Amino acid sequence: MFREFVMAAATAVGPVRYYSSDMDVTIGNDLQLVKMPRHRNTSAMARLFAWLGYLTIGCLRGLTEQGDPLLFIVTNPPLAPILGFVAKKLKGQRYILLFYDIYPEVLIRFAGLSERSVVAQAWRCLNQLAISNADCVITISPQMAKTLSQYRPESSKESHIHIVPTWVDTERIRPLPKEQNWFAVQHGQVGKLTILYSGNLGTVHDLTILPEIANRLRKYPDIHFLVIGEGVGRRQLESECLLFGLQNITFLPLQDESMLAFSLTTGDVGIVALADGAEGISMPSKTYYMMAAGNALLGLSGHDSDVAAVIRDYQCGVNIAPGDVDGAAQAILELYHQPGVLQRYRERARQAVEQHFSRAICVSKMLEIVCALV
Repeated sequence: MFREFVMAAATAVGPVRYYSSDMDVTIGNDLQLVKMPRHRNTSAMARLFAWLGYLTIGCLRGLTEQGDPLLFIVTNPPLAPILGFVAKKLKGQRYILLFYDIYPEVLIRFAGLSERSVVAQAWRCLNQLAISNADCVITISPQMAKTLSQYRPESSKESHIHIVPTWVDTERIRPLPKEQNWFAVQHGQVGKLTILYSGNLGTVHDLTILPEIANRLRKYPDIHFLVIGEGVGRRQLESECLLFGLQNITFLPLQDESMLAFSLTTGDVGIVALADGAEGISMPSKTYYMMAAGNALLGLSGHDSDVAAVIRDYQCGVNIAPGDVDGAAQAILELYHQPGVLQRYRERARQAVEQHFSRAICVSKMLEIVCALV
């Protein structure tokens, strides 16, 4: 999502320098792209070496590049914020941080890293240096802003942490009747209530109760679960569905981005899962993509999560606590038996995205923040 903003920022306030492993667009002399190595997610050790390599190359490139443009640094990989601190202290450059996930909290809550370990404490110290010295910090949800505020001095917490949600291209992702959607036709979803999950099947996005939910609803042939994605949790889900002998759930591989306009609009109800403990450190971008496609939301998250807040604020679905199989199954049945309610949720979801989470609105909001800084 950051591509459009960086290009717009370079045009509006240039020069801008952006560290990226996947962006290949340049705009004259205003946008200075620092091409970085791609991230490797094959194993924990591969990720660590990739993060350290990114940090090393970024520091070397930053110190040798000419000029002092405004730096844009996205926290992927999670060690990237240190680049800004180094550049500011050695070259006096201004920098903006954009947080999608917050480390080491993710590792502490979901990967067994001890909060008192040397790694965790050192990482938090580096975060404090990077965040407290940043000219601006942007994140994607209120709860994440609250988590980041612990790293700011009391006098500057509110003024330096801004919230800009992940955005959606609402022209490309828009509701499409299933009869006109070749993806829905191909996978036999026309005439059914499709409960869709699309995205990473990881620890933070806890779907462990999905096979049991599908098993509770197996006697309803018009309710079908469609799971699109990859990740560490997929094998376990498939194994449990096999043990139940379920015919009402289909697993598909992660689809190319060009397919999203068809795969997402196959759903009637979109599942957004956020595991217990993930509040304040992650906000699934799929939330807004599901809404753009006209899916009512079924949140599997805590009552105080950002996911629950979106559903509550825009009245576009139902949020159920993680692990509540009965509650989730009942919520789906109510939508199945009350198509009018389902349709209202779907319409409100699309309306909310158009009014608050479209690419044009969010890019404009982020540019306003940056222009005020410059």
